[in-house]
Amino acid sequence: MQLAGSQFTNEAALVGNDLATLPDLRAGIRSPAGSLPGVSGFQVHFADHDILTRRDAPNVLVAMNPASRRTNLKDVPKGGTLIVNTDAFTPGNLEKAGCATPGRRGARCRANP
Repeated sequence: MQLAGSQFTNEAALVGNDLATLPDLRAGIRSPAGSLPGVSGFQVHFADHDILTRRDAPNVLVAMNPASRRTNLKDVPKGGTLIVNTDAFTPGNLEKAGCATPGRRGARCRANP
């Protein structure tokens, strides 16, 4: 995720946009991959005008796995865009994120409260 955030930052800067970044790295012992406590993020704001605030609600969420989707979906306002890495939404990753429902195909997963 950190590499993807850096790439978005570089591209925004190359075309002359104003930008602000805020990496969200988890401290301490690394949690198991795909688990809710192990989710990290990288927030990038870019615009053709001055950016004066950080930590606003994102218009777009890029979720690389079910845990990141579940952890961060609550921050996306109604009408926002969700982009997911569908290859990572496997039964095992859904279960790690607390989204798997035994016997149901395409189980839904609520955002963390």
